[in-house]
Amino acid sequence: MPGVPTSPITINGMPWDVYTKVLDGIFWNAARQTPTYIERCFNVQRVPRKKVEYRSFAGVPLASDWDPNGNPITSHVVNPRFKIELINTWYANAIDYTLEHKQFDQWQLMNEATAELGRSAARKKEYLGAAFLEGGFSAVWNTEEGKVLFAADHPLDPRVGGSYSNLVTGNLSVAKLQEAIALQESTPDDLGYPFGLQSRYLVVHKKKKMLAMEVLGQGIKYRTDAANYTPNVFEDWNITIVAHDWLTVSENAWFLFADRHGLVWNNVIDLNSHIFEDDRTHVTQRQVWFCCTRGARDWRGVLGSAGA
Repeated sequence: MPGVPTSPITINGMPWDVYTKVLDGIFWNAARQTPTYIERCFNVQRVPRKKVEYRSFAGVPLASDWDPNGNPITSHVVNPRFKIELINTWYANAIDYTLEHKQFDQWQLMNEATAELGRSAARKKEYLGAAFLEGGFSAVWNTEEGKVLFAADHPLDPRVGGSYSNLVTGNLSVAKLQEAIALQESTPDDLGYPFGLQSRYLVVHKKKKMLAMEVLGQGIKYRTDAANYTPNVFEDWNITIVAHDWLTVSENAWFLFADRHGLVWNNVIDLNSHIFEDDRTHVTQRQVWFCCTRGARDWRGVLGSAGA
């Protein structure tokens, strides 16, 4: 058949079936070396089911009477609030190594394409995670509650009434971060009791990393927005800056994560890569895929600001 090599194909001195193993290594190295923010912004877990249901926890009332003898002991039913359904989604992509690539020993092109496919697969997850965060100002996180994820009026349990906020308005500054920390660390459970959160991560657009360092007083003991030698209260605060590469909607949006929060990332199928050979056309296709979902069990523990 014209155009079909009569001798075994070799790439960079190696038989093709051996060289595919080299390409495997290039793919996985590129995928693993891509910066990741999923673990910092979500509670990652493996869930071997297509659909997962969560119930947000409403809290346990304080005992009205305490008997020193332990009798009687007041009992309460675990009281769930909102039902959350997360349905997993498949994502897949592929590249072709053509006969021309193999005949003319275009190993460098194939290496670059394989590495880029690995980076693209890793970036897709980061894009999905960032899109969920940025969508929190406009997308309803739970249809039963009917509020966006970052809202000023999340309703508390009807037994106590009222509402609470995980939204701050305005660009990142010392004053706004103080407001955010005070709001987050005073977050109540659904019955109004202290939830006991501690602020831990400040997530910003990558272009705002220097501003975040300035606000937190990293390397600067004094506030840059106040009179000379005004101490920066955040100098020794245990808050880590996460300069997120995939926040794209607004450079001014920022997020504050506590030591506990309700954002979840469910992996059903981890990233996979497989080679498929077409003996008729001598085209080799590398297919990659994964299956996951992301969402929120609760709005507590993460606070957002869309900026100015």
